[in-house]
Amino acid sequence: MLTDIIAPLTNLLQQGNRWKWTGTEQRAFEQIKTALYTSPKLSPPDFSAPFCLQTDASEIGAGAILFQRGDSPADKRIVSYASKKFSDTQKRYSAVERECLAIIWATDKFRPYLESRRFELFTDNSALTWLHRAKDKNSKLTRWSLQLSNLDFNTTHVPGKLNEAPDLLSRDPTPGESVNEDALEEKLVGAPMTPYTTGRPKTDNLFSTFAHHDNDTPPSVTTFATWQSEDPLTNAVIQNITSDTPARNTRSSNTRTDSYVFSNGLLRVNVGDNQLVVIPKSKAQHIIWRYHDSVFANHPGWKETYRAVRQRFYWKGQKNDVRQYVGACHVCACTKPLNARSDDPISTRTPRQPWEVISIDLMGPYPRTSRGKSYILVATDCFSRWTEAYPLGTATTKTITEPL
Repeated sequence: MLTDIIAPLTNLLQQGNRWKWTGTEQRAFEQIKTALYTSPKLSPPDFSAPFCLQTDASEIGAGAILFQRGDSPADKRIVSYASKKFSDTQKRYSAVERECLAIIWATDKFRPYLESRRFELFTDNSALTWLHRAKDKNSKLTRWSLQLSNLDFNTTHVPGKLNEAPDLLSRDPTPGESVNEDALEEKLVGAPMTPYTTGRPKTDNLFSTFAHHDNDTPPSVTTFATWQSEDPLTNAVIQNITSDTPARNTRSSNTRTDSYVFSNGLLRVNVGDNQLVVIPKSKAQHIIWRYHDSVFANHPGWKETYRAVRQRFYWKGQKNDVRQYVGACHVCACTKPLNARSDDPISTRTPRQPWEVISIDLMGPYPRTSRGKSYILVATDCFSRWTEAYPLGTATTKTITEPL
């Protein structure tokens, strides 16, 4: 980095250091000159290696660098540079809000390189912390948070003084259109990150939720039997039920309301009048996916999903698993309205007597009068609506509180 190269020169400027020009300072001087007029070469992307994205924002624009690690940790293989100017409205954002906007813009700019793999994001951590804390208070910040939630990244904090390259790009953005926030929000809903099942066998449709859907064959009896045989706990219950042992012969299943049975090659459990197929805990998400994420399920709420699942299948902790799965569904979070409790309305205090509550305002500065007054302090009694105006020469705490 340039700071490492120029360090011997900046050390000479520190207070208390004696000026001494040696071969170290001369080499640093020559290296920094070479670095200033030599442009770093761009490298083609290597999709077998992870990507890194470094962002920064200034008062006028955003800058970003997409790079990959080289042979050494300090070696950077630059893939692309990018910068974008802010609109007049965006320039009035707070510093941390501009940092968040730079991250949103940069991740969208390089989305083809980032969305299908885990990457490292180099930025100011306080921006993302603030976004996570404030997302429920502002619809725009909520949309930004949802857009980032579709990406898999690890954040590395970079102080401003060490973020030279993106900072330089943000202070001299590319001429042209400013960051289009509306266009960024149009790309909000991406590929769902909810786990799903692949490689489903095409055998019988005994447990088909939608028998007419041939292209999405549901798990079969063979699949369930394989799951049960591969799970140690479930297989142990099957062996205990099917084995002819004294413990098995003396146990009375009639005295139990919920009992395990082995029927038609599957372990089932009696729940009321129904015999539910026992699903190993490790395969529970496969079943939930079918009743929530599949095309014909249409992403119902967690209660409806739970009612559908418990009619045919059983595993311990089923209700809690369904609730957590649906709560983490990316598609539901992006498309369904938020049911968050609205903030309590701000109500004014109702005065009960004169001068109990007053409203004050400072007007000015105006052209100075012959008496040296350039401000007007206006005080209004909220009970009687009586208004007093006081001319002031300066707007200081002392001059404002004295008339009151």
